[in-house]
Amino acid sequence: MKRESLYTVIGDIAAIAGSQASNITRAQEILGVINTHLPFAAACTTLVLPDGKLWSRLSSGYNGPLAAHFESEIFRCDLQELGLFTGADSIKYSDVVRGESSLKTVDDYLKQSSYEEGVTTPLYNSMGRLVGFQNISFADAHFFNKTSQDLLDCVAPTLANLLDPLSLGNIVPGIQAHYLSLIAVDINLRSVALLGGVNEWKFDQKLVMCMLDNADKECANWLLLKDSVLHCVQIWRAGEITHGIDPNAIIIGDLGPADSPLTKREAEIARLVAQGFRNTDMAQMLGITLRTVNAHVEAIMLKLEVKNRAAATAIIVRKGWRLLC
Repeated sequence: MKRESLYTVIGDIAAIAGSQASNITRAQEILGVINTHLPFAAACTTLVLPDGKLWSRLSSGYNGPLAAHFESEIFRCDLQELGLFTGADSIKYSDVVRGESSLKTVDDYLKQSSYEEGVTTPLYNSMGRLVGFQNISFADAHFFNKTSQDLLDCVAPTLANLLDPLSLGNIVPGIQAHYLSLIAVDINLRSVALLGGVNEWKFDQKLVMCMLDNADKECANWLLLKDSVLHCVQIWRAGEITHGIDPNAIIIGDLGPADSPLTKREAEIARLVAQGFRNTDMAQMLGITLRTVNAHVEAIMLKLEVKNRAAATAIIVRKGWRLLC
């Protein structure tokens, strides 16, 4: 790659990174631009998951065994031996000075696949956290030079931000909410702090099961008690995004103390009203008298300034003025 074309390529990549396409589409387009100016035979992006395992996110050109190798413990050991879990610069395999131990990635995989050269670039996001590694192999070693290595190092933070499985953009594309904290938790009470601290919340299986029963892939607004204060939260199912915990994990986004006019008991009854339960049903479910339920429902209608349950339900669901559990 010629030095004079470096800044032009970086400009093209910056334009792609700023587009409105999805994160994965932009990452693929950036790799396409790199391939145009730096023809490679194969490439694989390997992400580091919260549990420490490796996950192959984007892969092309590698055969089955070699593609699988990039998720293996053997490859992880090679990365550690190369110091790539702590170093920030690309490493070209032909430049590595090795002792008696061999790098299996080079000796047992890349060389046997007839690749003349390979390079691995650590992907650190803009917060300085290691997201993964970009692995590229060349059939002709002459295609890769110092300028090529500089290009990969310059592009690495952009790819890291786009592919980070724990970034807000990948959890909910286009998210606009300003969360105080963002937590992923599964039924086994394993949790990952995506924003803020895990210790801000106290989870038990009853609460998580309740969230699982009420969450969907789209985020919904609810009230949740935190340190004896009602907070407005959004919850949704994580799907496959937050690897390292159960795919059915729940994401909880804390929007702060609620501005709801309802009391805790009214918010609890508001949830049941929104679910279509009759007053007699609610009295039995909550273990209180029908007269008490009637009084709470009347208070809810008055505070919401509505005259019927359908109108109340619309406001309760839209604003999230319903106690989750």
